[in-house]
Amino acid sequence: MNGDLAREAYPGLSMKQERKFNAMQFFYWVVLAITAYFVLTPILMLLFSSVSSKEGLLPFEELTLTFDNYWRVLTDPLTYKLLYNTAIFTVGSMAIGISIAVFLAWVTERSSLPGRKVIYALIMIPMAIPSMVYAISWTQLLNPKTGMLNVLLQAIFGFETGPFNVYSLGGMIFVQGILIVPTAFLMIAATFSTLDPTLEEQSSICGRSLLATIRKVTVPILRPSLLSAIIFFTIVSIESFEVPGTLGLTSRIAVLSTQIYFVTHSSSGALPDYGMASALGAMLLVFAFILVWIYQRMTKNVERFATVTGKGYRPKPISLGKWKPAVVSLIWLYVILSVMLPFLTLVWASLHPFYVTPSWEALKNSSIDAYKLVLDHPGLSSIIWNTLFMSVVSGLITVLLVALIAWMVVRGPYSRRASRALDTLSFLGQAAPAVVIGLALMFFYVYLPLPIYGTIWILIIGMVTKYIAFGSRTLISSQIQISKELEEASQISGASWLKTMGRVQFPLLMPAIVNCFFWVAIHAMRELSVVIMLYSPKTLVLSTTIWNFWEGGWTAQAAVLGVFMIVLLGLIFYGSQVLITRLSSSRG
Repeated sequence: MNGDLAREAYPGLSMKQERKFNAMQFFYWVVLAITAYFVLTPILMLLFSSVSSKEGLLPFEELTLTFDNYWRVLTDPLTYKLLYNTAIFTVGSMAIGISIAVFLAWVTERSSLPGRKVIYALIMIPMAIPSMVYAISWTQLLNPKTGMLNVLLQAIFGFETGPFNVYSLGGMIFVQGILIVPTAFLMIAATFSTLDPTLEEQSSICGRSLLATIRKVTVPILRPSLLSAIIFFTIVSIESFEVPGTLGLTSRIAVLSTQIYFVTHSSSGALPDYGMASALGAMLLVFAFILVWIYQRMTKNVERFATVTGKGYRPKPISLGKWKPAVVSLIWLYVILSVMLPFLTLVWASLHPFYVTPSWEALKNSSIDAYKLVLDHPGLSSIIWNTLFMSVVSGLITVLLVALIAWMVVRGPYSRRASRALDTLSFLGQAAPAVVIGLALMFFYVYLPLPIYGTIWILIIGMVTKYIAFGSRTLISSQIQISKELEEASQISGASWLKTMGRVQFPLLMPAIVNCFFWVAIHAMRELSVVIMLYSPKTLVLSTTIWNFWEGGWTAQAAVLGVFMIVLLGLIFYGSQVLITRLSSSRG
């Protein structure tokens, strides 16, 4: 905006204020351009590839635009099987994950449950377990022939074969549903914790039972927030690659995300079909865009259903009464199934070159040979360095960018339309499924005259693109909570904008910034969906190494790296929570 427009929009500006305003406007366009580069590049590249790629050819190799790829996708019966599998996988995992998350959130936030802090921490542990590693552990538990749980059930009930098969659509749904729980629990528990308990108390006074109160009072009040959570995790499930890739690889049960990988990484030696992959990616993108639009509509309308009074109150914990033993048993059953069994199974798998049913004899034959092989791996130090570098740099770039986005959306001296444009653009990345981001970035940087493809930087770009949406949501919410009066007081005292940001804004936002950094770094370290499409032999990271071990049949080595990752991520997760707690205390 030039000086005349600035004076017209904000009459009475002095020359100094006008120069400052114009500098802010320039800075806004710079941040908008950087955000657009990260978010729109893969989306536009994918759409171009879908009408230009042919089987065995990359985009730009033949500049002939055609809709043949879409025609092939729409006329291929396999497409509709993929859509069916994707829909069933998404709906089923959502039903399991959200149901368990709602139950755990209500119990921990609203009831007189003993040991709430311990249970809360145990629920969070699966967040430190990479999705692929988690799926691998369940193959050891629910393998139809040799899985530990299946063998146990055969011994107890006399079944001829194991009653469960993890290499099935149902198995994929179950594992993905359990993986959703911790993050969904965090989102839903926050809603329960701020819910005014008056209506629930009045329902109890009127003689309604506990279950009737939950069904007729609590759930209807929370419906908008629950619908928002459902839509958000539907997007997460529909783009998921790790679980369908790990479990569906054996049985060749494909969903849209895994089919994109299969047609570009054929195990039979066939040429990659980038045109088909791009068309499937565009289809996945359309579904995700629709869900993002619905999600934004739902989150915008949630405020109309708020019941928080704005006054301090102490909700009286609801007594579980006769249901207490059953509730406690269900919670510990969940903890055992979701945390203890998968981790112990992974450790057991790491001690044997091939899977064996647990027994005293098998325990005596255990060895740490797989650990020695992994530690002697010639590229291990490079893999660890790549992983740490990618995670830390991705976290730093993301948190710096989204901190600027958050300030501009909430505080920037711009029109409402300009702020909303930046806000919408920063969230748009959520609509691009991870495997689609990887595919599109691969196309783009093969032809861009920059030495990025095949380096660690293309992985970092993919991570930033994937996590801008989460980071912007987190820091915009935190920025809103900081009063503008603090900035104004700093500037009245003569401090420049940079000093105000350094001495006022960042110290107050530091807990949220640190939380965002660790969240992005931890998830980047365990990410496979983006990296699987972009890595090269020189840029192997832990997640792709585990995938290669697993795909090559080296189960013990994959389990060893899985154990290492769980321990490492667990330590980082614990350290981040300690640091955030101290920062919050010092701020208070």
